[in-house]
Amino acid sequence: MLAVSFCHDGRRASAEGHAARCADLFDSLLDGELSEALEAALLVAWAEIHVERHADAVRHLVRALPLAGRPLADDLRSALAVARVGTGELDLDEAALWPQAVPGRHDYALLARARTLATQGDERQAAHLAGEAAGRFAAVGARMYEAQARLLAGSAQADAGELSRAKALFESCGSPRFAELAMAELRRLGPRRTRGSADSADLTVREREVALLVGEGLTNQQIAGQLRLSVKTVETHLGKVFRKAGVTNRSSLVTTLAGQPRT
Repeated sequence: MLAVSFCHDGRRASAEGHAARCADLFDSLLDGELSEALEAALLVAWAEIHVERHADAVRHLVRALPLAGRPLADDLRSALAVARVGTGELDLDEAALWPQAVPGRHDYALLARARTLATQGDERQAAHLAGEAAGRFAAVGARMYEAQARLLAGSAQADAGELSRAKALFESCGSPRFAELAMAELRRLGPRRTRGSADSADLTVREREVALLVGEGLTNQQIAGQLRLSVKTVETHLGKVFRKAGVTNRSSLVTTLAGQPRT
């Protein structure tokens, strides 16, 4: 639990140290001893997932699973699916289809996959998945994980709006070290034009109309009715707006275009 707590507080080195010590203790146990400590094994695996030691989590979960009965085995399998997304052994669709998956764990799998893609250089897809994860975490009030997802999305897409939201969330969670990471990314972007600072002048007249209506909170169907377009056409225009603004979701678009004059 200390490893997870330190991770939440931005003390990554301390979190990794505690996770490594837990792993050493896990590896020292005989199967008979481990069978009496399977709930602790699950916590160790989640700590390893939090500090992105996915291969270690997979190894420990694979060892623990044959010793567990239900319902704990279902929790172990769920964690294993997330860890294998992190290592690249499973894709998100496969992980979601696991019948034993516990609702909510798909959010962690999204974030794990986004981090993997970011390290592989696929920044656009990483930002997309991180943005989706952020929305899921926000829906259940998991602000710390939402902030981490927004930090990843903002860093991958040079999206100042997402980075600012991540910083504010970290501050509200009492995690100054993570808030400083977000601030460092914002400073790195500086005053230069970024993928997240597209001017509305870059948009066509129709794209600008769609963007402004999104800012007013209208759904795609409502926008289609107001502009007398098909929903599919609105979706196409909105996709182009997202690409030009360098954002992955509606809330980031609103933040990016806030304060720009209507024309």
